Amino acid sequence: METKQGLHRAWIVMIACCCLLMALALITTCMSFFVQPVCDALGFDRGPFTVYYSLAALVGVVAMPIWGRIIPKIGIKLSTAIAGAGGAVAMFLFSFCNSLISFYICGIFMGIMVAGVTTLPASILISTWFEAKRGLAMGIVFACSGVGGAVMSPILAGVIASSGWQTGYMVNAAALFVLTVPVALLLITAKPSDVGLRPYGAAEVVSDSDGPAAPQELTGVESKIAMKSAAFFLLLGGVVLMNILVSLIQHIPAHLVAVGIDATMAASAISIYALVAIAAKIALGWINDKFGSTIAIGASFVLLAASFVVFAFTTNYMFAVIGAVVFGLGVGVVTVIPPLLTGQMFGRKDYAKIYSIIGAVASLGLAIGTPIIGVVYDVTGSYVMAFFGCIALLALAFIMLVGGMRSAKKLQFT
Repeated sequence: METKQGLHRAWIVMIACCCLLMALALITTCMSFFVQPVCDALGFDRGPFTVYYSLAALVGVVAMPIWGRIIPKIGIKLSTAIAGAGGAVAMFLFSFCNSLISFYICGIFMGIMVAGVTTLPASILISTWFEAKRGLAMGIVFACSGVGGAVMSPILAGVIASSGWQTGYMVNAAALFVLTVPVALLLITAKPSDVGLRPYGAAEVVSDSDGPAAPQELTGVESKIAMKSAAFFLLLGGVVLMNILVSLIQHIPAHLVAVGIDATMAASAISIYALVAIAAKIALGWINDKFGSTIAIGASFVLLAASFVVFAFTTNYMFAVIGAVVFGLGVGVVTVIPPLLTGQMFGRKDYAKIYSIIGAVASLGLAIGTPIIGVVYDVTGSYVMAFFGCIALLALAFIMLVGGMRSAKKLQFT
């Protein structure tokens, strides 16, 4: 599992992936800090202004499969560096925007670029470099998105308060550049065989000399076969359902306020969930390695269902905190498990092409889940039916994911 120098290079690649996921927080969590100061300074209404972020998200859905085809052609090191540089340029250009249309144009540019620099390359690299402890590595990497938000949020808020929103965008752009471009060029290696290694934990091949290990060819199901299989559509459906139900987090603060909990206290409960989720993602990866994906998914879904029940009947802050903690323990399944299942079911051969589709469609789940849950509230006058509806979606998602894993066993790796 180790090179003759000691530490296996896979762990260096994992550190690079951690940086990429920390960068994700710069284009998700941290962007919320600009809404109020930009709208106040330029006289925008908040609804029309935040359309730029929706445009970035929608363009990203289309761009991710394109990056999935670009990566095998030009290499993941170069593609990640290009996408990171492009994302940083887009972020920097926001500081010069003074009209809604200029924000929209930069948002579209940002959506195209960032689709190729965070979860997609990180998932590909972890699946390629790790045979053993793949789940643990994936959990650590995805936990870093929360770490990035926790570190950068107070820094960025302070910069905006002291120096203005334009400087805030510039600082965010610099951080995005540093966490992606030099990391990609200096720390990323596409696959172990490029440096004479095998994936971490792979059975060693003994050579006739003391030279490097024999290269290992990436095996798996060809993308054109995989994406026509029942296993692919079952995985896709399960992932979309998970993203629909996890969009509940957007409504939980409003639900807590509606049942009589102070808005500030409700916000603190959400902060607790975010902190718990960081550690829980790492634990989920370990569970996946130790006990298998079915147990990892089942345990997470039970925790999510329990949290929904607690939230549905919450009447005070103590129960809100309990619900937030339990939700945080289970929610990692939405980000950690899909890239792991993609590699497990379809192999490494065309991983980039296959996972880019799954990642893109998963985003649609988040996009449609939030308004659907809002409609349920408008019709019923509460979120209780939404919570129990999401428990039903959990059961359906579990059936689809387990069914997909079983169906994938019929596919032949080449």
